[in-house]
Amino acid sequence: MAASLPPENLLNSLEEVFCCYICLGRLRDTRLCPKCSKMCCFQCIRRWLIEQKPSCPHCRSSLLLHELVKCRWVDDLLPRLDNQARKEALSKDQCPTHSEQLSVYCVTCRLCVCHQCALWAGEHADHKFQPVTEIYESHKTELYDEIKNLKRRLAEIVDCISDIDRQLNSYNQERDNQLKQINKVMKDITSRIDMQICSQITKLRYQQSTLQKDSDIVEQKIGEVLNKIETNVKSEFISSFPSM
Repeated sequence: MAASLPPENLLNSLEEVFCCYICLGRLRDTRLCPKCSKMCCFQCIRRWLIEQKPSCPHCRSSLLLHELVKCRWVDDLLPRLDNQARKEALSKDQCPTHSEQLSVYCVTCRLCVCHQCALWAGEHADHKFQPVTEIYESHKTELYDEIKNLKRRLAEIVDCISDIDRQLNSYNQERDNQLKQINKVMKDITSRIDMQICSQITKLRYQQSTLQKDSDIVEQKIGEVLNKIETNVKSEFISSFPSM
């Protein structure tokens, strides 16, 4: 039987599932693409379809706003996941020695400790401390700034992809137009060549017919002359020679 995921790993996996693939944040007013089943925030996909192009940014399939599927069950489930995550966080935010909240950050040890560890534990004597909330907010702000940079980069990449799509469409259209012009020119050239060849064929056939008639007349004349040579006596042959 497959081993089940620990609660914290399960929550992390669910967080990845319920992440908008456009803004990369937690889903809000969830919608689903009917083609690839990817979920996203309504405002994100609405802005994409209106400002970018009417297609899914994940699967590139044609997509209109009214085709999106509303996922109410996701919006109902997310608050419950938040509650569970808070419970898990509280259980992990306790000192294993004193069962007190980890409220102090030991800068020297780079470790979160409770106030009793900071005040009375010998291993933290003369160490430098800061409130956990202060360190937490600092780190969170730093990460949010980085996420903003990543989102800007993502928007630039999406814009570049859209520009490339537009260029490809433009090049394909230009190619089709050029091919149409080439085909038209080729048809005109072929038509002119056919007309010229047909004219030459007509002339040659007329010449052939004329020569054939001349050939028949010559053959007939040869036959008449040979017949007179063979049938006429010498005196008749001599008298008829001028007419031959």
